[in-house]
Amino acid sequence: MVGLDDAFYNGIDALNNGNTLIDVHGYLEDAVAIFKRLFGFAPRSFIPPCYVANKECELIAAELGIETIQSSPKRNVPKGNDSYSRRINVFGRSNVPGQCRLIRNVQFEPSRSMFQGKSVDECVDAAFAEIETAFRRRQPAVVCTHRVNYTSRVDERHRAFSLEALDGLLQELATRYPDCEFMTSDELGRAILSGGVIDR
Repeated sequence: MVGLDDAFYNGIDALNNGNTLIDVHGYLEDAVAIFKRLFGFAPRSFIPPCYVANKECELIAAELGIETIQSSPKRNVPKGNDSYSRRINVFGRSNVPGQCRLIRNVQFEPSRSMFQGKSVDECVDAAFAEIETAFRRRQPAVVCTHRVNYTSRVDERHRAFSLEALDGLLQELATRYPDCEFMTSDELGRAILSGGVIDR
């Protein structure tokens, strides 16, 4: 598990071209092969670990059939010398031809809300406010949520809280935006690349 504090980048240099211990091309080829073996189809969307990847990595991903790179609004791009440059991402735009960049512009992590002492309604309201912001910007709402919210191996309260929040969020969406559509990241990426979703 990485991403717990400001120093986490030290542990995820696997995709940094300055790391001589990793063959980036082989690393990504293996990842695609494992994905195909497990799911029975090729991946079209890629999420770099903690959104850290350089252009070389994204070019290799494109060669392997990846059309969509998932990102946060800002990302750290490894320079190859244990340092990073900060980049602001633009929704739908990538520096690699044939790829689009999705920005996870809605945070929906009910377990975190529960640990912070927030109610289900507060959790739903916060996520819905971000959805409305995305729609005002004429962007799709790309929701960042993790399976840890919906499992109960450690504490069943997480699952109960999270499922109640998810149900509330979906009901709110259906009420206020009855014509909204739901799609996977790779479906959204293809729709953007075909010019049918946002102005690029």
